[in-house]
Amino acid sequence: MLAAGKQINKQAARAFAEQAILLLEISKEARDWRIDVLAIYARAAAMKAEKSKLPRPKSLPASMEEFLICMLPGKRPDARAKFHREYVRQMFRDRTPTEAEIDDCVAQEKKEEISAYIYDMRADDFRRWLKEYETAIRIKRARAGAIGLKEKLKADKTFQKFIE
Repeated sequence: MLAAGKQINKQAARAFAEQAILLLEISKEARDWRIDVLAIYARAAAMKAEKSKLPRPKSLPASMEEFLICMLPGKRPDARAKFHREYVRQMFRDRTPTEAEIDDCVAQEKKEEISAYIYDMRADDFRRWLKEYETAIRIKRARAGAIGLKEKLKADKTFQKFIE
């Protein structure tokens, strides 16, 4: 009616304005809902892509040894056992476990098999932990190396002036 140039009374204008506002609110709700749905689909696609990247054993259910071989390819058996012990150690989040408790958990996990349902969740959790653990080890070694270098330079008299 506005485009045609017709006169509009105030009541009609108010009704049109209310309808326009209502239409704007409904379209905003529909837009927000659509964005939420797209975010859910994007998250599901990302999880599926991550799942496909996880190394898998030849058959499931898998033993803990097969799981560790998949998660730590190229590592020796003693190194895999060390990583497994550290992974079990971090499961005790509320307290520091004793070595006997860790041994019990490791022995129990070696007896159980990892089903297909649990495998993806466990593998994702292990990969995240492994990334954090290796970063912490790298930082620890770098700090130890820096302290050792500083001690070495202190012993060498030619670098004494740079340290002080």
